Amino acid sequence: MSADLDPALEAWVAEVTGATRLTVHRGVGGASRAGHAIDAVQRDGNVVELWLRSDPGFGPQSATA
Repeated sequence: MSADLDPALEAWVAEVTGATRLTVHRGVGGASRAGHAIDAVQRDGNVVELWLRSDPGFGPQSATA
């Protein structure tokens, strides 16, 4: 779990991946977008490595494509 990732977004990632546990690390850089490396631990013990890029709602490129 991560203090800087919205808990609702974290719950969504767990739901769509079927993960039993998530490990979240905030990425560096990215201008107006936030990036998080996520390890999603599956029921069988396998780990799926993910990168989540999101718009936190502020910055010069926020709300743009």
